[in-house]
Amino acid sequence: MTVAAQNQSQPLFIELPLLEFLTVVPEEVLRADLIGERKAKVNQELIDSIPRVISMLGTLLSTHHGNSERDIILKQKCLRCLQSWIQYGVPFEMLHLLIDHVITLFPIESTNDAATEVLVEFISLPRITYYQNTICEKMLQCMTSDWSKAQITKAINDGDELSARNLCRLMTTFGDNFNNYVAMNFLRQDIVVYLEMMLMFAGFPGYFGQDQEISFLTFIYISEMPLQFWFLLQESLCDPEVIPVTSNNDSSVSDVQTPNISPTNVQQIRESSMVIFRRLIEILRYKVQYPPDSEWAEWTKEFAISQINTPGRDQNQWQDLESTLFCIKSIAEAVESSEIIYLPRLFGSEVYGILPVQGHTKLRNTALSLIGSYADWFKSNPRFVLPALNYLIPALSDIELALTAATAFKEVCDVCRDSLISGIEDLVKIYIPREKQKVIESIADVIQALPPEKMIQPLLSILSDIIQTMEEVVLHGKQNPLQFREIIITQLEYLTCCGRGIQPPDENLIVIDENDLEIKQNLAVFDSIPVQNLISTLSEITRNIAEIWYQDSEVIECLCKFLNIGIRITPNLLSMPFEVIVPIIKISFQRYSHANWLETAVQIMTVYGSSSKHGVSLLDMLISLTSTTIQNVRNKDGKFFN
Repeated sequence: MTVAAQNQSQPLFIELPLLEFLTVVPEEVLRADLIGERKAKVNQELIDSIPRVISMLGTLLSTHHGNSERDIILKQKCLRCLQSWIQYGVPFEMLHLLIDHVITLFPIESTNDAATEVLVEFISLPRITYYQNTICEKMLQCMTSDWSKAQITKAINDGDELSARNLCRLMTTFGDNFNNYVAMNFLRQDIVVYLEMMLMFAGFPGYFGQDQEISFLTFIYISEMPLQFWFLLQESLCDPEVIPVTSNNDSSVSDVQTPNISPTNVQQIRESSMVIFRRLIEILRYKVQYPPDSEWAEWTKEFAISQINTPGRDQNQWQDLESTLFCIKSIAEAVESSEIIYLPRLFGSEVYGILPVQGHTKLRNTALSLIGSYADWFKSNPRFVLPALNYLIPALSDIELALTAATAFKEVCDVCRDSLISGIEDLVKIYIPREKQKVIESIADVIQALPPEKMIQPLLSILSDIIQTMEEVVLHGKQNPLQFREIIITQLEYLTCCGRGIQPPDENLIVIDENDLEIKQNLAVFDSIPVQNLISTLSEITRNIAEIWYQDSEVIECLCKFLNIGIRITPNLLSMPFEVIVPIIKISFQRYSHANWLETAVQIMTVYGSSSKHGVSLLDMLISLTSTTIQNVRNKDGKFFN
């Protein structure tokens, strides 16, 4: 018995160390930073060794068929070694003889992990498509076997994604690499079974982030791109070089050189693919549903928050409608602006006309976000803009919906500003309790589309409260700057958003040219009394802020951002006059050397540098800033503040 035991275990002392060595060698060669002749010599030695290594692995895999611990360990080590050599670059001609052994080991629990790794590496080889007919036949037989179908069925019934993870990964890798083959053989029974299994993976039960990853795994485990396989398959099905394009009567095909697929089969592939993708869409819609209210209520607060964007499903409640709207939102970029069949019904009385305006926060949140996603469509179909805004604007006052509503409002106003000009009087009267920055910039977007002379009144309407608040804060801030700094920062941010909104959409930097007639005509609007009063008030507020909070880097940063917006795009109703802003920069930088003042000075030099009228003042500003900077550098106690 002792001798027998020794004979039984003796090969492990020889073969396991050898397998470990053969596994490590190609990995280390790939990692090694070899150059020149040494690299060529080492690689040649490995290439010369490939036949012997493959022969040895083939012998070991074909010889040890037992289920003893010894045989299992040996097969696992062989598979790991084979994976290492595939990664190094073993030619397909030497590998294909071993793949049958690997496929045989795939359904065995003890070798499933290692066999999966080998097969994934094998079907990912760069030149594998040259042998796709042979490979696909073998792989499809493996992946659609009774064992594989039973594996996924059991995993779904048990809710155990781990048991089907390897199969899912293998099938996804196969689909990514052989999507053209799947498309061309769409009607074959094994391909039909393969697609059915991929749909099962896509609809794997459970909630994203809580108890499943496998339906994500189907799409992003390999490539980290959602819906990777289905996207590639759709591309192949629409590629005339893969599936011929038939004429209207299906009697002829295009001139593009295509595989030998009959017009009848082409039509059948089209029809079958539509059925499959409709099922996929329904599965995905089902997967993005929120869980039932009763189940949602049972989740902990922390977990529920983490699930907001990755929900589950429910039937005959608001979840169905919400998930449908979410799917429509997701395809917004692919929808043509000329679509006039379904979207008019969506944004008309059939859907948005009867959506709830109270409660149902999650449903309304998605509905609001969808409006913003279709801003480009609204631009081409302006008659639907105002009805959409009538649904959106009330949500700006809802604490749970304000952010989404304001974001959608900004997208619509930015893209559809020309269509909203007629309603500007109503827009400036909107009460803005929350997300005020976004809303102010949105309204300013529409104001920008007005002629210069018509911009004044609506602009003054949205600025009046801001300026009044700033005047009061400046008055009280002189006695207690620290107490009022947060308020002044907030109001400066509002001004900056307004200035950003009234910029032209192209945001081109305009350089002042005294001979530019168009600029002169636009500047004529500045001569009106309301504009002069506005500029005078803003100039005084700017001086006071620069003086009161001269040491506060955050306040100065916000102030300079506002000034830069006005300088960058001219003419601008929120621009500080040149003769006002240059002295402020000089004095403020001397008082406290914030780097933000230098950035503002750069904007001034860029815009006004070509104007001979301002040359002396600009030179004086440059000398002053340079002198102050040098003085700070020389002074050992001086500091340059960022």
